Amino acid sequence: MSKQSSGREAQERDVPLIRENVCRITDLEAELQKSRGPIDCAVDAVSAFCGSVAFVYIHLVWFGVWIGANLLLPARLRFDPFPFGLLTMIVSLEAILLSTFILITQNRSQQVADRRHHLDLQIDLLSERETTRVLQILVRIAERLGLDEKDPEIRELRQITRPEKVAEEIERATGA
Repeated sequence: MSKQSSGREAQERDVPLIRENVCRITDLEAELQKSRGPIDCAVDAVSAFCGSVAFVYIHLVWFGVWIGANLLLPARLRFDPFPFGLLTMIVSLEAILLSTFILITQNRSQQVADRRHHLDLQIDLLSERETTRVLQILVRIAERLGLDEKDPEIRELRQITRPEKVAEEIERATGA
């Protein structure tokens, strides 16, 4: 069997596993989306619209018409003469509300990111434990076969990784 065909077969075997993992993550994301209430959905919709080019265009047209009408119409028809106090108040209130909506959206996004990070960390720790266990088994097999491994790095890697020790070392190295 050639290396190329063996690589292709490995890729074909991996596809169902990849699909399964993608589906699991997609299901987790869908579950998270379903758990949002109607207020969260409304806030997300407002935040999404505020971050669009359409929002900018609407405001450009609105401000242009407002200012143009109050500068070009006859004095008796002007509803907000220069310096446009009413427009300033409306825009200020809009800014307060929009910044609140955006902060709410960012807070929720941070919660989702924190959840993903925690999931990543748990999977990494599980993988580390599994790898350590596999290495321990391989060393025992080598010992039974009479192969003596003297590499000090292997001895160290056979030990279970303690996240708190790694965190302490990072703090020591970075001064944080």
